[in-house]
Formats: sequence, C-alpha cells, structure tokens
Amino acid sequence: MLAGVLEFQRDLISENTKEGVAATEPRARHWGARPRSARTRRPTSSTRTPRTPR
Repeated sequence: MLAGVLEFQRDLISENTKEGVAATEPRARHWGARPRSARTRRPTSSTRTPRTPR
C-alpha cells in the first residue's frame, strides 16, 4: 500500500515539474547555471604555457 502512495506522489511531482518547465519556456527562462564567457573562464592545462625550468 505504501508503494502505491509513493508512486502516486512521484507522479504528482513529475507532473508539477513538467508544468513548471512548460510555464517558464514562453518567458525565456533558462534552467541550470549560466554559461561562462571566454573572459571569465579559467585557463585549462591545455591552454597554459609551460613553465620554464630554473
């Protein structure tokens, strides 16, 4: 019986999430973190210049 209640609750949460995403799409809201621009991005090991030995 508890499994049935939990499944019903999971379905409700899923429906509410889908409705919320659908409601924000027309307003051009974006989900997740903002993309980082090239200026604020940290250099990676492939873009760093190698250190010269002393």
